[in-house]
Amino acid sequence: MMRTSYEIAANVKAPGGWHPFGYFQVGYDQEKAVAIFEGLQGIPGNHGAALRLELFEHVGDESLLVAHKGCTLDEFTVNSRIIARDVFKYFHLE
Repeated sequence: MMRTSYEIAANVKAPGGWHPFGYFQVGYDQEKAVAIFEGLQGIPGNHGAALRLELFEHVGDESLLVAHKGCTLDEFTVNSRIIARDVFKYFHLE
């Protein structure tokens, strides 16, 4: 049986389209991964933003885009802290 995992990808908008520059593994629990993502700053589906965060569900070789939101650089800074804090709590305190 394949285990489902969740990841948040960070992308920057460039002339050729969106380019990923970082990934955050946010665990194996869908409810917690979605809660982390929903707690991030930004506007869902905002294609005009310079940065975009995407929540992916991975099962084996398959990846499904669950949600995405655009954010500013300042929001991304805050979001990185939120992700690090929540992932730490997920793996160490719960």
